[in-house]
Formats: sequence, structure tokens, C-alpha cells
Amino acid sequence: MLLWSGQVAILLMLALTSVHLFSLIGLYRQGVREAFRNAVLLALGHPAPTVGLVGTSVLALLVARALSWGPLVIVPALLAMLAANTTLMLVKRHRVEWPEPAQGGEHRSIALRGRGTTRSLHPAAGILAHPAQMMRKE
Repeated sequence: MLLWSGQVAILLMLALTSVHLFSLIGLYRQGVREAFRNAVLLALGHPAPTVGLVGTSVLALLVARALSWGPLVIVPALLAMLAANTTLMLVKRHRVEWPEPAQGGEHRSIALRGRGTTRSLHPAAGILAHPAQMMRKE
């Protein structure tokens, strides 16, 4: 029984972090380890939107099943758009500096402001400035 509860806990943690994981990889060009760490921080810091996205995914699959899998063509795109938008909103809400999402091969860092503390979501604890600010320094 203890083994099953451990496996269920790991499955739930992976489901909750995967909501933000792919958005962080795609939007900020983060590596898998860094994006997983950041997704864990976002999932723990904002449990309601994270659980809401997982619930929306389950509900969308149930609706698709009830409609004979017809809407399954559009459901993944809608869920991906919803997850990316939610991740952007959560990161933007707690940004110290808000850079635009990465374009090309750029790498962006994120810093969250928690209850009285600032936690960096970048392993080097650095925050890249907005591209216009970076050009002024050069």
C-alpha cells in the first residue's frame, strides 16, 4: 500500500509540473532540468491555477470521449494555448523584470517574488535585462 501511495504521489507531481514544464521550455528556451525546477516552483507557488489546468485537461478528454473523439483534433492545441497563457500570466505576475519570451537561440531567466522573499528561477540566480536595456549597455 505504501508503494502505491508513493507512485500516486509521483504521478500527481509529474502531472502538476508538466502543466508548466513544456511552456517554460518553449517560451524561455530553458533546459529540461532548469524548466522542471521552475515548473515545480510555479506549481507549488500557485496550486489553484495548476490544478485548474489539470482539471481542464481531464474534462476536455472526457468531452472528447463523449463526442466519439471528434474534437480530439483541436483539443491538444487548445490545451497547449491555455497552458502557455497561464504560465505566462503566473510568471508575469511575479516578475522583478519582465523580458519578452525568448526568440531564436536566446535564453531567458525568471525570478519570482514570494511572500517577502525573491526566489530566482534561474540556476545562476541572474536576471537578464530587457533586450533594449542590453543594447544600451553595449
